[in-house]
Amino acid sequence: MSQQQGGSFPNSGPLFKQPVNLDKVLDASLPSDERIHSPNATMRDCSYIVAIEDEEQPGLSPSGMSPEDKLFTARSFGNLESLGLDKNQAFHPLTFDELIEAVRRQWIANAPQHFTIWATSNLATPAERVLSDQHLSNAISAQFAHFKKYQSLDFAVLYFFVEFGRSNQDYMSPAGHFREEFDVPLVPDNLEGGISPSHVPEAPAGPELNSSLNRAYTTPPDDEAVPRARVQPKRTKTFESGKKAVSKLTIAVKNAAETVKDLASPRAAPEQRTVLTELAYGSEKGDYLTSLLPSTLGSPEDQGDLFRQYAQFFPHIDPTQHDNVRCIRFRHTALAVTPLQFVRGMMILFQDQSNRGLSGGILASELGSGKSIVILTSVVIRAMLFHLKPGAALIQVPSAAMAGWLEILDNAVFSRTSFNVTVLYNGPSLNTRLQPGPDFLGGTRFNRWKMGAALPEGHPGGRITRTEDLDWTVQPAPLSDTSRAMGSSMAMETYIIVTPHSNTRLRELYSWSVSDLSPAPAGCEFPPEGLYAMPVGITFIDEAHKVLEQSSLPMQMAREHRHVRATPSAIRPSDVWLVTGTPFGGQLKDLIAAVSLIAPQRAADARRLQTAYEVMAPATTNTTRAAFEAIFDKVFNRLVLRDDQETVFLGSRVSDTRKVRSQFISRNTPENQLHSVRLLIDTKVSKGPPDAHFDTLLKLKQNTELLYLLSMFPSAAKILLESPNLAFTDLDTRRTIRKATDTTGESLTSHKDLRSFAEKLNSGPRSPKLQFILDELERMSKDTTPRPQKLRTGVSSTIRVDKTMKKLVIITPTLFTALMLYLILARYHPRSGPLLYHEDLKQSQRQDVLRRFDSLRKADGPMRIFIAPASVASEALNLQIANRLILTSPLLDVHQQTQALARVNRSGQCFDVELKILLLEDSPIDRIVVAHRAGVKLEHDPFNVDASVSVVVDGDDDE
Repeated sequence: MSQQQGGSFPNSGPLFKQPVNLDKVLDASLPSDERIHSPNATMRDCSYIVAIEDEEQPGLSPSGMSPEDKLFTARSFGNLESLGLDKNQAFHPLTFDELIEAVRRQWIANAPQHFTIWATSNLATPAERVLSDQHLSNAISAQFAHFKKYQSLDFAVLYFFVEFGRSNQDYMSPAGHFREEFDVPLVPDNLEGGISPSHVPEAPAGPELNSSLNRAYTTPPDDEAVPRARVQPKRTKTFESGKKAVSKLTIAVKNAAETVKDLASPRAAPEQRTVLTELAYGSEKGDYLTSLLPSTLGSPEDQGDLFRQYAQFFPHIDPTQHDNVRCIRFRHTALAVTPLQFVRGMMILFQDQSNRGLSGGILASELGSGKSIVILTSVVIRAMLFHLKPGAALIQVPSAAMAGWLEILDNAVFSRTSFNVTVLYNGPSLNTRLQPGPDFLGGTRFNRWKMGAALPEGHPGGRITRTEDLDWTVQPAPLSDTSRAMGSSMAMETYIIVTPHSNTRLRELYSWSVSDLSPAPAGCEFPPEGLYAMPVGITFIDEAHKVLEQSSLPMQMAREHRHVRATPSAIRPSDVWLVTGTPFGGQLKDLIAAVSLIAPQRAADARRLQTAYEVMAPATTNTTRAAFEAIFDKVFNRLVLRDDQETVFLGSRVSDTRKVRSQFISRNTPENQLHSVRLLIDTKVSKGPPDAHFDTLLKLKQNTELLYLLSMFPSAAKILLESPNLAFTDLDTRRTIRKATDTTGESLTSHKDLRSFAEKLNSGPRSPKLQFILDELERMSKDTTPRPQKLRTGVSSTIRVDKTMKKLVIITPTLFTALMLYLILARYHPRSGPLLYHEDLKQSQRQDVLRRFDSLRKADGPMRIFIAPASVASEALNLQIANRLILTSPLLDVHQQTQALARVNRSGQCFDVELKILLLEDSPIDRIVVAHRAGVKLEHDPFNVDASVSVVVDGDDDE
């Protein structure tokens, strides 16, 4: 017998994967739900399972392979009474020697001499190494205690994992000590397949209708408040329901009645190498213009000097703390930031002092790098420091990103006695800390700011229609106590206003009539609605590449704020920061116009840059490229703050995101659908000039949307040939959705016309891309890797969650393809748990979709698939609850595609990320987009679906 004793387990060990055949084992071994939850339930109703490292692995596993990465198969199970409980519930612990000998007797011949045994009562909690009698006794006792406390299926099984390839203190068990008084053998029906047919319900005659997922999707309806970390497969209550639960298990019973085959593995995701996929991989080069933007690095010495310089403003900041952790905090808020985020926030505030003549800049750090926290760092610090540009802080964000911003603001917990955080948007009720105060909502009527305006020298007066036509000044109200009573005043810099890009409420609140002003411009008349003027010291425009047009509301307001001086003596204009991971996602001319606003002295060079780009684009040579890049550097030098995934600050890598290469998946249109596709393209698609196919797609949106529909659903060709008036464009789809009383996906499933189209799509041969998605869902259901133990902020540890649940994001090029995909999954594959996110959801409905997708709670569905068109899915959404993303076709806009693919690969992602872009070899639009992005010319007409893909090389006609 081992002599090592101990009163407690060693340090926590690994988190083991679920045994590959666990579903079958639990069906055979667990008692009924009624028994588990019965007040008379005892330890006798619990089970043990012994899982052995797979046969292929012993002695062959890579040296140092982590136990978490190994596969285990359950080879033994039984009642716990056989491990130490007699019929009178007295506890007689099995000895460690006896357990070792039992494992040796039941294992295959030539078993490794050394192995380790681990024990855990819950697969989501670290296992403990069993080294002695005491450890074994502790494992059984701990499970007994949890089961007695919670009476839950989660603690109805004690798992033993036997790992080979390492020594358990070189323990060698003496022979002849196996416990003989077991009522139930340790290894019942020990067979090659793992479990005998007597323990597995009979397979039904056919598959369960409309189900392609295994029983890992089965979830109970209740939401018990137990500290459960994952959901284990649930034992069915009756024999009949047991048949349904295993309807997707491929069980082949051989002649020998005690032998069964293991589950058939889901189909792997093959990466078929074709000409098209090779072109796609070759086109994954970074955007040329973005690559010219310099990263904000600096030497370690310069970084240290900058950190110490800025830390001097705050005595509580330790300038020697260089770790990349959120260790810097500020009073009256829960916001915590890293040293880099602190330095970047300070660089934003001191931009005009460090770089004379710049009133703002571009925060262009890579996607998912934490730009939102940098913005909040800036607005918090400027509320504390004097001698910065006075006025409120304005943060304008896309509507789709409001839910994420509200979560960030909630978590920051701003004190209302020190900050006036004000959110203006049309959505559900807000946390009281984020609601506008009555003084702010009073606008021009009740606030005690004194606003005045004067005509510029030489202006004749008369009817004034633009804020920019006047010189505005504001006298701030005297500061008073912070009791928040009506009429009390706080510094303007404490106001942090957050609003969607298109929200006009701030303009409505602070539009002034002539009579409101003191002094007022003489001989002037304003429009009936008044003129907007607001003392704003700094503006952040999040996802700015979407609103760079000079006519957009954020850009219009940024120009207006430049004409409002926060005090009569102020001479420096308001700062404007464009925040975007893809600054060249819009038109270059729009970005250049914005640069002219931020840095007027660079306006001439900015115009030269536009001219140089137009010269370079059609005929790039080394000379034209060099000339362009020289001007580019003059325009953007010191104007941009940019950190990427490789940035190192004070010796620490600042991002935990990893570069993930997209995988291109190639499929072909089914042969029996090619004729209809060919005929529809010939009759409905305008192809344009042979050398301008991509430009034609950009110009003819209906062409593009039809081709994207055929790429996703080739069976749509026959439907549209038979009913040519069926609407499928995004414009028509949005009109249809807006007519509905309820625009949620659940409601749209009952829309007669939409449902009919989806039924027809599903009735024909299955779309190759849809089949891949279904296969991916099945693979996803097999992934039982648990999430880290830490729950998201605000999630109670008593909420019943499934930490092994994996989620998938599907982004489509068009709204109609997203809607059809959702309707098919919702009706024919409901257990996949799809959610639809689109532009015409109310703000409250958007938040609800995001909340449900973000939830791991059993009571919330669970919802596993987030489906959205790229028009909204590429807008600052944080979907890192998922680690898989499928783009159903390459997008025309490479910047939009970059944004879309970044939704799951964000800072804080705890799983490996899988990004997959689907291609249809004979899809004209997939061919054209890939070839354009790869910079090659296709040899054959891309609209000829019968021709294979080949390219013209070096001007020849050969592939």
